Amino acid sequence: MKITMRWFPANVFPEQNVIRFILIFYTVAVVGFALPWLRPYFILLTPLALCLSFYLMAVYHNSFSRVEVAVVLLIALSGYGIEVVGVQSGRVFGNYHYGEALGLKVFDTPLIIGFNWLLLTYTSLSLANRLFQQSWRQLLAAPTIMLVYDIIVEQVAPYMDMWYWSENQIPIQNYIAWWFIGFLFVSVLKLFKISTQNPLAIPIFMAQFGFFSALLLLEILGV
Repeated sequence: MKITMRWFPANVFPEQNVIRFILIFYTVAVVGFALPWLRPYFILLTPLALCLSFYLMAVYHNSFSRVEVAVVLLIALSGYGIEVVGVQSGRVFGNYHYGEALGLKVFDTPLIIGFNWLLLTYTSLSLANRLFQQSWRQLLAAPTIMLVYDIIVEQVAPYMDMWYWSENQIPIQNYIAWWFIGFLFVSVLKLFKISTQNPLAIPIFMAQFGFFSALLLLEILGV
């Protein structure tokens, strides 16, 4: 049984208007981080931005079956659980700890991080599906896209008070773990045939990727 609903803004605004809003939203965020006197306030808005992106992705997902709901919850909870183990042991990604930007933490791990794994897995697979027709290429491309995304984000995470690495060194272990965890989550979506043909998936991914890339440029320029 699948449930199809038209929630706001899908029931009011054309998709192009919502995509335009997403681009403006993340552009304003770049400006906010570029201005030192505004940066602390925009850091506080980081969980809101992630929740908004996740909400829009969910709204424009065509339908929800029990299997789909179970699968997305499995990925979100698994993502959170892996991060808890990673923070507590240092054996997954290396030694790191979270700052305050991602909101409420349990076991020193932000609750929202699991949904961030889900959002990134879903949007990366959507992009991979657009780029490649063969299933095996999609399966390899999606975690690679996730890895490229992470390489950019890792450089600006301390700038945003998201997380910090021991001695400011990002271990290769982190990137290897990212790819394999991404591969696992993408495999689960494909195994259960969860459709990622979502009109907002790629715009959300590109807006976030552009946002973090712009912040990296600001950091390089010393802004």
